[in-house]
Amino acid sequence: MHFRVVSIPLNRPDILGFLTPPPAQVRGRALHILDQLPTEASYRSWLNRLQTQPDLATLLSIHHPLNNVIMTHTDRLVPVEFLLNEADYLTRNLGGWAPIYFAVIAADEPWTHDPLLKHARILADYGPDIRSLGPDIDLVQQRMVQEMGLETSELITSIRVLAQGLDAVVGEGWGRTAAQVDWLLSQLAQDAGPPLLWLYALLDRLVRIEQHRRSARADGDEENAGHIAQWQNQLEQEYGLNLILKGEYIMGRHRRSTILLAPHLGVVIKQPGLEPFHEAELSAHIHQGQAENWPRLTHNGVLVTAAGRVRLIVEDGLVERLSGVFDHDIRLSTVMGLIVEPFVVGPTLQDAILSERSRLTRDLYETVVLHQQVCELMGIENGDWHSANFILVDDDRQMVHVDWGAARPLRAEERNAEGERQRVDQVRNIAFSFHDERLAGRVSALHEALLTHPERLQQLKQAAQAMILKHERSKIND
Repeated sequence: MHFRVVSIPLNRPDILGFLTPPPAQVRGRALHILDQLPTEASYRSWLNRLQTQPDLATLLSIHHPLNNVIMTHTDRLVPVEFLLNEADYLTRNLGGWAPIYFAVIAADEPWTHDPLLKHARILADYGPDIRSLGPDIDLVQQRMVQEMGLETSELITSIRVLAQGLDAVVGEGWGRTAAQVDWLLSQLAQDAGPPLLWLYALLDRLVRIEQHRRSARADGDEENAGHIAQWQNQLEQEYGLNLILKGEYIMGRHRRSTILLAPHLGVVIKQPGLEPFHEAELSAHIHQGQAENWPRLTHNGVLVTAAGRVRLIVEDGLVERLSGVFDHDIRLSTVMGLIVEPFVVGPTLQDAILSERSRLTRDLYETVVLHQQVCELMGIENGDWHSANFILVDDDRQMVHVDWGAARPLRAEERNAEGERQRVDQVRNIAFSFHDERLAGRVSALHEALLTHPERLQQLKQAAQAMILKHERSKIND
């Protein structure tokens, strides 16, 4: 296999005709992509290696991206429910945010006969291996007991116990996986092992069931897809478990990640997606007179794994600092590649505004800008302002930002008045996350009104400074 990083604009006319209406019979070219999780075969091979070489290097080897390689087809790259539930999913372009598929693929040439592949732009050529950033063995060793409450040898023993327990569950197909979920929930209730390991296994099983449901629906097997959906609904009603799988990166629609909401456990488990280092290049291309924002690779296009992303978060310390300022403490696991956050009760800003547009007030919008001002004063660039990343708590002036995955340190050349203004202006991009032109216009009006009253922006900056000082004093007192 020969791996490349590609971007594919999904709004081109021949792609629209190819993907819609979604075909039940596969008709696209075969290709290999990176799944969100290691394949079952890779998992089994890893367990065998742990038997013969039970050390930290072997433990961390599961994070290599080649373990996640799966075969699919070009007409299965976009989940069919996105196409069926949003009529303008492939055509909507608000503020340049058109749907751009962004991924690592391996596909035999030529690409000219497939509607998607012929529009692919190659951003990087990896060859037979994938340049990647994964966990740092020294950092993991240093944090092992802090994260897991176990030494490396004890964690490996727990992994074997977990694997044996899962293997002992009987059944067939997705029904067996569902039975494994029941077993895991019973083990969690009994505190039978390290909670984070069991939660990871629970997330793993739920992802595989959701993938089975999506495949059934794509293949036109509505009966099987319906049975799985019914089981998922029952699980949510009984345990509150809700899985959000964004198993692909479509710039302008969603970034790749997996999130498990577990309110009965009081936590949210997040697994970052595998993605190359990149930034969004605004107005990178023009299509039918409209600007389009496309991915632009950075750091030589090296792929960042889930464990690699958590490693970066720990090394730069930004996310932990930001979360602390907003009283939303998180836990980071470099060994598991997971982020654990407190479960926050409340609707997302996106859901709240879409259900009641009048809530999009000046005070609410300026509370969002307050978050950016905290970032600015802490020397942080956060280019991802999305309404689904905010949870409203109690009232519209209290909210929690629950995804700082795009945060990075400001570069020296960015620390100037022009850069500061540009970073404030980035907040208005939250308008496009509502997928509604009227709401986008309202956000733009609120943003312009703020900029024409610099004293209000100064008040937000002062409030941000007070929040940071309060947090720093609390750390000193601790």
